[in-house]
Amino acid sequence: MPLIAVPLGDDAGAALRAANTRLGLALSADEIDYLARTYSDLGRDPTDVELMMFRAGQLRAPPPQDLLTPISSSTASRRKNPCSA
Repeated sequence: MPLIAVPLGDDAGAALRAANTRLGLALSADEIDYLARTYSDLGRDPTDVELMMFRAGQLRAPPPQDLLTPISSSTASRRKNPCSA
């Protein structure tokens, strides 16, 4: 299947919102704005595959910061281990 260019025309945001719906990407408004600026700066239209790969990359974002925060020893001692007797 060949790549399909997504023509941005004069209103890149509207073109990307339409592609977002058509391709089922579930891009946020911020992501659409970012893509509109980026491809306008590049001076070319994105392809459907580039938009899908962008979305796939966003789904692999790192976990929220609170999940990366180490547990202190006082917090750990208060947690009950469901596997222990």
